Amino acid sequence: MNTQNVRQIHPYSTDLERLASVCTLLMQFRRSSGCDVVKRRFKLFTLFLGVGREKLLTLLPVVSNGLIAMCFFIGTSQAYGNQVLRLGRISSSPDQIISSEILEQVYRRLNIKIVFVDEPAKRCLLSGSSGQLDGLVARTIDVAGDYPSLIPIAPSINFIEPSVFAKDPNISTGDGKSTRTYKTGTVRGLDYAENDSLRAYPLTMADSLDSLFKMLNANRFDLGVADLFSGMIRLRELGLDHEIRVVFPPLQRIEVYHFLNERHKKLVPQVRRILREMEASGELWSLQENFRRKALNNTFP
Repeated sequence: MNTQNVRQIHPYSTDLERLASVCTLLMQFRRSSGCDVVKRRFKLFTLFLGVGREKLLTLLPVVSNGLIAMCFFIGTSQAYGNQVLRLGRISSSPDQIISSEILEQVYRRLNIKIVFVDEPAKRCLLSGSSGQLDGLVARTIDVAGDYPSLIPIAPSINFIEPSVFAKDPNISTGDGKSTRTYKTGTVRGLDYAENDSLRAYPLTMADSLDSLFKMLNANRFDLGVADLFSGMIRLRELGLDHEIRVVFPPLQRIEVYHFLNERHKKLVPQVRRILREMEASGELWSLQENFRRKALNNTFP
């Protein structure tokens, strides 16, 4: 039987699919060496690849792990090929948009379609943990402890810097120590809202970042606590950047991670692999910086 006939019997669309099929066949051969059907199929593939049976078997210990990984990659891509993942994103939050831009790069490499569903921070958590959404764009690692159905994927894809925002020009501290005597507001459902540094504050909860700044401007409380980058962008867009200022330095810096619902746990290793590659090459950091620069220069998408 010639190679042309083999191609007609096995019309694979890509080289990866051919390799995956060979891998599957080799595993079957090792487990079922006495099966005549498998032996005939094995001979068929050696003809297709243009190598002899013994030579192919000698290569098996070297290439089998790589081929198995290819099989998993192909299977994952095909499984999600016609499915769209819905990822929860905190509404009116520029740092979340940066994280979603990075995730578009990640999932494009996996040939998986994603869409972002903008919701208030607390509702976003509930939707992601219940399975109504397939995952969350980016949250702090603390979410994993409170919502065990959500799986964090390392490395982190972005960071936030909870900071104090004030209208009163006489407030000069940003270390979180002397501010406990002030009335303070933050956004409901944000991970750092339950942080120890804020628990002693007399807190007022706003439903969104925009609501927080509007309430602060209306003197409903003395301080607002929000992410530094997102807060600066939203103040400018609301026209409140001359009324409300940042009290430096930030309270802290917190890494944020992409989360998937546990029903997508088989996808986690593939997303992790892409993120690690992007981190190792410096691409992850470069994307963060580029998107932040665009946002500050009024060219954010």
